[in-house]
Amino acid sequence: MKQQHYGRLVLTTSNRALFREHALPELSGYAFGKMAQLGLMNALAAAGAPFGIHVNAICPVAATRMLRSAVAAHEARPEQVAPGVAFLASAQCDCSGTVLFENNGCCSTLQGSEGPEVDFGVPAATPEGIAEQWTALRGKIEGA
Repeated sequence: MKQQHYGRLVLTTSNRALFREHALPELSGYAFGKMAQLGLMNALAAAGAPFGIHVNAICPVAATRMLRSAVAAHEARPEQVAPGVAFLASAQCDCSGTVLFENNGCCSTLQGSEGPEVDFGVPAATPEGIAEQWTALRGKIEGA
């Protein structure tokens, strides 16, 4: 990929790892593995950027062996997820470090960003100072 100055990688993650409201305590190992995909995505996206290599992830809402009965009504069929994967793997995809969610024909994206910075100056911040600035640090987070 480096030699041809082009490449596309598509990883797979899960909303069980990304969002607290979808997390299940009994799936902590699964969530850990799927969240690791995002760290890998970001590291590979940074490494591949100078070479035209884009790295993204797909996050299908799908039943698994562990949760088949609990989410069967929301199971994504392969023909619903395949177009998103095909796009992320194509030359049309000009971004890197993005997660594409596929949920029964509805798509959305997620891309990480840092919140606003608060300068605590010197000496270093204290727990009390962080508590006072917590709302400013978090920025506007819907539903938080």
